[in-house]
Amino acid sequence: MKENRELLGMAIAQKAVDWVVKREDTFRVAPGVVHTSRQLGGQDMLQSIQITEIDATNPYLRLEAFSSEGGVTRLETVGNLLHQLEKQGKRIICGFNGDFFSYAGVPSGLQITNGEVVTSPAVTKVLLAVLSDGTVVLREAVALNMVLTTINGSCLPLHMINRAQSAVYTDHAWIYNDRFGNSTRTSGDVVEVVVSADAGCDTFKTEVRLTGTVDRVIKGSDTPIERGKLVISATGRKAEWIAEYLVPGMKVSIDLSYDNAVDQARQVVSGSSTLGFVLLRDGEVSPTLLDPAVRQNSDRHPRTMIGVKGGKMYMIAVDGRQPGHSDGITLAEGAFYLQSLGMEQAINVDGGGSTTCYVRLPGDERPVLCNRPSDGFERMVGNVLALASTAPTSRLEQLVLLPKPMIKVMCGSKVSFSAKGRDAYGNSVPIRKEQLEWKVEGNIGSVDRDGVFIAGPDSGVGQIVVGGVGVTQTGEVIVQRHAAYLQIEPSTMVIRPGGSAHPRVLAYDVQGERVHLCAEQVTWSVQGKIGEISADGMFLAGEEIVRGKVTVRHGEAVAEADVRIGILPYLVTGFETLDGMSIHESNAVPGSVKLSRATRPQPVRYGTFSAKLTYDFTGMNGLSEAAIRFTDDSDNIGHQIGGTPSRLSVWVYGDSKRHTLRFEISDAAGLRQSINATDERGVYWKGWNYVYVDMQDQTVFPIKVNTLSVIETDETIKSSGAIYLDNFRAEYMDLDEDVEGPSIQGLSPAPNTVHAAGTRPEISASVTDSGSGVHPSSIRMWLDDSVMDHRYDTVTGKLTYVPSSDLAAGEHKVVIEAADNNGTAVVPPVEWTFRIGRNE
Repeated sequence: MKENRELLGMAIAQKAVDWVVKREDTFRVAPGVVHTSRQLGGQDMLQSIQITEIDATNPYLRLEAFSSEGGVTRLETVGNLLHQLEKQGKRIICGFNGDFFSYAGVPSGLQITNGEVVTSPAVTKVLLAVLSDGTVVLREAVALNMVLTTINGSCLPLHMINRAQSAVYTDHAWIYNDRFGNSTRTSGDVVEVVVSADAGCDTFKTEVRLTGTVDRVIKGSDTPIERGKLVISATGRKAEWIAEYLVPGMKVSIDLSYDNAVDQARQVVSGSSTLGFVLLRDGEVSPTLLDPAVRQNSDRHPRTMIGVKGGKMYMIAVDGRQPGHSDGITLAEGAFYLQSLGMEQAINVDGGGSTTCYVRLPGDERPVLCNRPSDGFERMVGNVLALASTAPTSRLEQLVLLPKPMIKVMCGSKVSFSAKGRDAYGNSVPIRKEQLEWKVEGNIGSVDRDGVFIAGPDSGVGQIVVGGVGVTQTGEVIVQRHAAYLQIEPSTMVIRPGGSAHPRVLAYDVQGERVHLCAEQVTWSVQGKIGEISADGMFLAGEEIVRGKVTVRHGEAVAEADVRIGILPYLVTGFETLDGMSIHESNAVPGSVKLSRATRPQPVRYGTFSAKLTYDFTGMNGLSEAAIRFTDDSDNIGHQIGGTPSRLSVWVYGDSKRHTLRFEISDAAGLRQSINATDERGVYWKGWNYVYVDMQDQTVFPIKVNTLSVIETDETIKSSGAIYLDNFRAEYMDLDEDVEGPSIQGLSPAPNTVHAAGTRPEISASVTDSGSGVHPSSIRMWLDDSVMDHRYDTVTGKLTYVPSSDLAAGEHKVVIEAADNNGTAVVPPVEWTFRIGRNE
């Protein structure tokens, strides 16, 4: 059965090889570095991919694995991490997100920076290592070998370096230096040893023996880490060993090494999590990726991947979760796509909202964000792989024409051209604007001395030429009369009464390519009593709470944007921090109620973190409660919410344990209200669901939210579980947001029906969404626990699968999953059964 599933998975994933290149832009970043931005299309999907080719043996290039301030104390965005390196005097030209990470800011796998081990688990799942000669290698299952030896020859194996401890690790020993911060951040029953390191022995390097003297042995946790000191923390039998063998004044030595030739690495960045996978081994796709019944194999997400081909390394960033821009890929699709590019080895590192790619564009001094992170902003990450250039600066060799070497312009519209200079090494060369000379070739319009081009009244093709600094550059200009369609950005606006906004209009031709269009060339109007809009598109909202539209027109092309005049939601917390929150438990298993921040691959709906509320009500009597208690800045119970919200809402990733979710609020009259956010089914779902409570009529505003709780009174269903929470808001108006997943109806064969033996009935359903629309790549159909290669008609909404052979006699189960273009899934998935009769 598994072999059949793997063959099906291979057939599905190999379609990635047939994706068609729709747009592509390639440029040289620096000696040994070439970047390609590519848009692919296929299977009713789009993929936006950034590929950076790096010859790490080039003498002008320096790769560096880097975490915030060189330690493992906090998370930071890729952009800010690169800026930290620039402040060290390094000329950064590229940067990519690296490893998965914990909420504490610790990368999940091995990180080596300039030969120093910054952090290390016992075993790293997959990694990229840059050796001293610039050779790049990919390795898997790399083990740490580390031993402390006393002057008497007694030995203690050390399991991890600069890692947060967890209760699951018993009989373990960790070692820390000040890269981990001010203290060991430990708790519980541990023994810790402070070692005064000898000169040059307070950093961890492979094949370099560290020596020092035991300073003190502490039966306690959270020991301070001073510069020049090492701290060992141990549990279980390892703690007993320390108590027996180590005493103050004793000399000790520490040796560490890695297998798989990693000892020679100058830089290492890893992918050490449940999603850290080998994609290609010697050009072959890893079989572990092919079983579509394994959810992580068939999930479609943004990806960051690292490949090796012909001695060069390739950083690949694929955007996702953004229909119309990029849908994202499965692990198997990524593997087959990289195989089609000729990659010999490849691994998957942290992806999702972490996928980030910075590259220095031609003529620029610094790298810029080149992809579109799925959260809508840069997520903070554990570390980066940065690339610096040490190439010398030289004279001007090339002009870079902006906005692009080839543009399309609407008749009568205006475009401001500019130019930047670069030398033979890709470094920026300053140019004074007044030095540049501009001219137009062809009957397409005119350009002034400042590079401002005005398109003529007729369509045509010509050139814009810039020079005057010893070199020239020519760009193609295509002048067009008509736009195929328009777009307004943003397409939906919520504006406060009396507020303003300046939406942007974008024009496209029949090929879907951008055509420059001035605001003076279009006609703006409003529908409804929402306010006024000027000729240049500046919108001024009225004072009433109302809905309407802004319309823009150019010839026959028209676009609209929805406008709501009202108050934007107030974010109580996005759970990016847990400040102002504590836990309260009642009739729960002692110590079972815990609140922590969760990072992907655990469920996170928005941003970097969600909140994970864990509980255990098993065997407890009475009303059991696991509550998040909210406090103000003075630590008083209750988080005050201004104004008059109509509802409180939160996204909840359910555990299907059917316990009740409840809010408690206090109003201005001192009345406490406990309001259930779930019906009699409780938290019946598995996955993300939008949950809300409406404010009651008697509420006196303003209000305070006191607690958000999981409760249970029915002792027959009390159990343990965990829910995840994200984006807790107070809402003041109906935003008409699309918070419900698609509708799945018209199930066939009908549930609980019996069908003749020796048949293969068509399995089908209608999958539709009246809001943002169905995201086709989100649909998965399971028949008897195997993913099927279904067909989906985006016009009719019909989902079908016809078995390739007669179905066996007995019961068959169908499960359908789907999500809309906002990423909201059907909760719970639709599931039904039918039967095939037996031959008489």
